[in-house]
Amino acid sequence: MIHFLRFDNIDDYSFVPESTNNIWWEIHNDPNHYGPRFAGPDWVHDLNFLHDSYGKLVFGSNHKFINIDLNKNIEEQITHNSQITNVLHFILPVKIENFYTEQNILKKVAEKFKHIKHVKFCFSNSWDLYDTNTDKIQLATHLVEQLSDIESERIFVFACNKFFIDELKQLAPNWNAHYFNYFFRDLKVKTPSYVSHNGLREKHFLCLNNVSKPHRQAIFDHLDNDKSYKSMLSKNISLDLEKNLRLELKRPVDFGHTLPTYYTKNSYIMICNETYFYADNKPTGWLTEKSLKPMLSEQMFIIVSRKGIHSLIQELGFKLFDQVIDYSFDTQDDGERLESIKKEIDRLSKINIQELHKIFVSDYVQDIIKHNRAVFEEYTKLNPSNILTGKQTEMRL
Repeated sequence: MIHFLRFDNIDDYSFVPESTNNIWWEIHNDPNHYGPRFAGPDWVHDLNFLHDSYGKLVFGSNHKFINIDLNKNIEEQITHNSQITNVLHFILPVKIENFYTEQNILKKVAEKFKHIKHVKFCFSNSWDLYDTNTDKIQLATHLVEQLSDIESERIFVFACNKFFIDELKQLAPNWNAHYFNYFFRDLKVKTPSYVSHNGLREKHFLCLNNVSKPHRQAIFDHLDNDKSYKSMLSKNISLDLEKNLRLELKRPVDFGHTLPTYYTKNSYIMICNETYFYADNKPTGWLTEKSLKPMLSEQMFIIVSRKGIHSLIQELGFKLFDQVIDYSFDTQDDGERLESIKKEIDRLSKINIQELHKIFVSDYVQDIIKHNRAVFEEYTKLNPSNILTGKQTEMRL
């Protein structure tokens, strides 16, 4: 059992949001309330207006929230035994500069709890974590400085930005810092028993899009209609079976995290148009479910995203199909990279569908597909609750 400890304020700093009652907005964007936030009960347990499964997938259901008063004896307010793990759980916002406070609030919290050795400090991102170094804050350095009085074995970080986790492991090698991307488990839950096949398929490409963005629209427009399944939901361009699937789901957001299995099983290459592409040629340590879908659907892939995204995929343990697809565009600057991706799509589209099928069922491609699926499955096994309670230590990649 995990007890998430909460308190309303420390000195004159309030941990209670003051703007709206929408925890999603507050965690991400509230410009009037900077600094550390606790993960609220709705977030950790059941964030109804986003995903039924989010909190349960991340921290399970065996937990409760304990409100304490810092003006009273803290230890008298906390249950301490072998069955309970006491945790201070802080959310890392998408706009990471919102985590910074001039008052060194996190250091003050650390001071309050440094002598209560059984209380652990946990940090996890709310949804995405694009970048962790800005003009205002270098997150890894900030955390290490603020928590300098806390023993390493008491600090746990679960974050979906690999660059940030790698930086933490350099600065604080004994911290429990884990690359954790919720989307692995979410995709698995939404498509629990996906089985591919090696029969002839109908199209070269599958390209699924929700919101239109310049890089997405450019790729969407460039794909040959006769050789591609493609959608752009924000413009009411849907694949027929997508429409039916959307109606079956409880909420639209679930749709983007669900594989449209008819189309994944009838195309060879998934074109994954990520959330961001243009970023002043700056690589990213972050990716979303869009880049992970072909690992589960067992397809070849091209990811249309920020510079270096395919290198990141390899750092995460996946393999590229570089004897079939030319990924050399991955190191190119933004404008040049987009044009090179289009040219590679053109080259691949000229391959006869029967020949593309032979390539797909070859030992070379199938070995990579099996490897990528296995790595995907390993990532789904990382369980923050089990790590916090000592039941799990690390993934076996």
